[in-house]
Amino acid sequence: MHNLCIMITGLLLIGCSFQSVRAQTDYKLTVEESVRMGLEHSYQLQAAEANTDAAEASFRQSRSKRLPTISGQASYTRLSDNIPEVSFRPPGSDTTLTILPVELDQFHSELSVEQLLFAGGRLNNEIEAADRQAEAAEL
Repeated sequence: MHNLCIMITGLLLIGCSFQSVRAQTDYKLTVEESVRMGLEHSYQLQAAEANTDAAEASFRQSRSKRLPTISGQASYTRLSDNIPEVSFRPPGSDTTLTILPVELDQFHSELSVEQLLFAGGRLNNEIEAADRQAEAAEL
């Protein structure tokens, strides 16, 4: 019985192997289409393009260090109403003098501009190196 099962299985496998299986079409690729498809699906080429973009961004960032930096800051504080003012009544006078008035609304603002005046040639060399790196990545 065991030999019969092995024989039937073998005959089925042989019969299946002689079947004509056609999985692909007869579409012919031209050289131009092959090259185009290869360029579209090449991960190494996409990585090289990303490296080129990163190098060009680094070059633009290096050039922007020559420009002034402007920064600003603002804040607002509201104090509670239960803070007493410091007042003083001089002896023999009916009027009260306020020495330290309390401002309940406090505003603070700050604006600064910073410009690099001297970098000892570091900035020009950094820009030139970034430019060379961008050219190399592009090639």
